[in-house]
Amino acid sequence: GLLEEAVALARADRSQERTLTRTLNDLGVVQEALGRYEEAGASHQEAMALRASLFGANHRSVAVSASNLSVIRYRQGDLEGAVREAGRALQVVRTAFGPDHQRAIIVQSNLAVFRLVAGDLEGAESDYRDLWDRHARTQGPEHPVTVEVMRNLGTVLRQQEKWAEAESVLRDVLRIQESAEEPNPGGVA
Repeated sequence: GLLEEAVALARADRSQERTLTRTLNDLGVVQEALGRYEEAGASHQEAMALRASLFGANHRSVAVSASNLSVIRYRQGDLEGAVREAGRALQVVRTAFGPDHQRAIIVQSNLAVFRLVAGDLEGAESDYRDLWDRHARTQGPEHPVTVEVMRNLGTVLRQQEKWAEAESVLRDVLRIQESAEEPNPGGVA
């Protein structure tokens, strides 16, 4: 399609390397949406390598590519690759934007899910604890996003058979949800 033509044109002109990285990223997003994960992974991998060589390994654009690539790896069932790329993205995005930046929180949320699915319950627990602290400080202790992180932490604690702490966290979730101005019956259940 048009993006593939744009990539070919940018590849042919060395002065267009910055444009090439953006176009490769956009192409990878479209390929992912079409379920063409192998091609999407290759596009994001190339964009990430080019961005690192152009701007340095700790540039924010490298984090964007690594984050995109982590999602592709997850969709491909490559949980080790998903965790590796999300970890790289988190490190870079924290350096570029700061640990409480929304993009850092999104990347860490993905990383927690990838670790959980991969069976790294301790890693997922650590991420959810950190996210709980960040959301409580930045959004508020009873914000719906904070409560969702608490619920996820409670689930991970339950899976590790840390029954007392899981019960404590989930009771807090229940208390917050029951006292909300607009209760969520599904969440309470």
